[in-house]
Amino acid sequence: MEPPVSACASVIGRAAVLNLCVCLAACGGGGGPSVHREPPTIRIKISPASATLLPGEKKQFRVSVSHSANSGVTWSVDGGEELGTISSEGTYTAPDAVPAPDTLTIRATSTRDPTKTALAKVKILAVCSASEDNASTSRTAFSQAASTPQKSALRGGYLSTLSAATELVIPAQMDKYDCSVNAPGDVLTLAAGVRGPLTIRNCNGTAADPIVIRNDPAGTEPSVISRASGPEDGFVLYCQDCTGVTIDGSYKWLGAPSGKTYGIKVTMTGGGSPSAFVKIGGLSRFVTIRNVEIDGAWPSLASNGIGISVNDHSVKRVEHPDLWREGILIADNYVHNVEGEGMYVGPNYRDGDLPLRNIEIRYNRVEDTGWDGINTKSLWAGENSIHHNQVRRAGQNFSSTDAASQYSGIMNNAGTVKIHNNWIESTGQHGIQVWTKEGPPESEGEGPFETEVWNNVIVNAGALWQPFMSNSFGISIGAQPGCEKPIPYVYNNTIVGSRESGIGVAKYVGAGFVRDNVIAGAGGKIAIFAPGFVSLTNNRVGAISELGFENPELLDFHLRVTSPSWNQGSSDFPPTDFDDEARPRDGAPDPGAFEGTD
Repeated sequence: MEPPVSACASVIGRAAVLNLCVCLAACGGGGGPSVHREPPTIRIKISPASATLLPGEKKQFRVSVSHSANSGVTWSVDGGEELGTISSEGTYTAPDAVPAPDTLTIRATSTRDPTKTALAKVKILAVCSASEDNASTSRTAFSQAASTPQKSALRGGYLSTLSAATELVIPAQMDKYDCSVNAPGDVLTLAAGVRGPLTIRNCNGTAADPIVIRNDPAGTEPSVISRASGPEDGFVLYCQDCTGVTIDGSYKWLGAPSGKTYGIKVTMTGGGSPSAFVKIGGLSRFVTIRNVEIDGAWPSLASNGIGISVNDHSVKRVEHPDLWREGILIADNYVHNVEGEGMYVGPNYRDGDLPLRNIEIRYNRVEDTGWDGINTKSLWAGENSIHHNQVRRAGQNFSSTDAASQYSGIMNNAGTVKIHNNWIESTGQHGIQVWTKEGPPESEGEGPFETEVWNNVIVNAGALWQPFMSNSFGISIGAQPGCEKPIPYVYNNTIVGSRESGIGVAKYVGAGFVRDNVIAGAGGKIAIFAPGFVSLTNNRVGAISELGFENPELLDFHLRVTSPSWNQGSSDFPPTDFDDEARPRDGAPDPGAFEGTD
């Protein structure tokens, strides 16, 4: 994976300082074409660049056209009407059934110059639901079971129904539900409206055929799970020993607005603060959480609380040596105003809980957290990824002044992971940190842990820093001595306005590389630092005003055609950029997270 070494690497070397911008045009990327060209005629951008929809759902796409007095476009769906339709205003309607393949392309073409287009990708999700007849029957059956003692049973305080129906409604007055009587593919519908805390346990679905816990598509409002009273700690929504479960708030209720909605909301209006608002514990695995809003009521009401927690300190890996907490997907959720981490997925090594593998965290919005926005731990094997998330104002802690760390946008401790296409803005510490702390030791042979970090945009890392916090870099990678080492592959990131260095790689890492990153306005004396065995190649460093961004005041960090970094990327580059646009777009790749076009 070693990239070619350009002349610029010898200039930046081990200590890329801010005033090196003056050499960039002369030493970057080899003998590319001159960057002093005529400005582009037309540039088109679709927003959003990607979306995930259910069959029949609508999505509004918008387009911006630059460098042309004629801003008109023609909308189309590649493949024709079988893959959905799109109006002249950009409103896309998904097909009634999931197509094969399930991902399609929406295209906007300039009416002024038909050779100029922009693309957006749409994934159509398969939805498990009962037929209308079965739904009606099962709702009646459940109502009878809940009210008739001989048709229900209490098991340890949990209500179990013996109904054989495939869809059951969990009414608002129920606070515990035993899922052991349900079969893979069953649907548990949460009644619309506000309910108290809910514990669901002993679900036995499968990864291929999960038990679905959903909001009510026949209701007139979302399903809201809220704590209004009670002591500190505990959980608001707790799924204990849940295998093969999808917690799904993506269903549209009657009268729901268009666009992305959150059919399940978890919050509090009174009582003591929970330890976590959504908890996945016990031996849970193969769990999906999507389209759930978590409002942690911090700092107005709560003084504690993680948004989504996936771990259980009472479970010990030594008692389950062949078991992994695996197949976890957390997607399209909105977590905000939580005192703890927005997401806390996995255990510390010292806690002894199950290690993780095959974890994916994608397309979430995480805002206003006291600790890390997204925190993952013990991802020892499998394919693990954190991508296409938006994290803003993470690490705002102002109370636990004895803790110096865990105030980053995204933090991965002890594991192999791919972190890409995330927008991270304003943090207490780092934009992204990958570290191995307190274990596992190298002697156990769990690593080393490959770490790929690319196509991320990190803005103002450390803007929320306070004196009791430790360093605040754009990207930080390292390990404690004796612990398993991460191997850093850090490329094509755009890092703007970090409080200290843009990229900091500690000495306890494996041999990797740092290349093709754009670092603007770094506050430290050294923009990039790394040990000698980590290759530094073709990184672009300078003041924000010198690097040729489209409109940095509006947080548009695409490169202008006159940027000294235009077309100066290495020959080894990712296939797409932050916007999921193909690289390269005009003959040569660009460094940083965005690929420009003329």
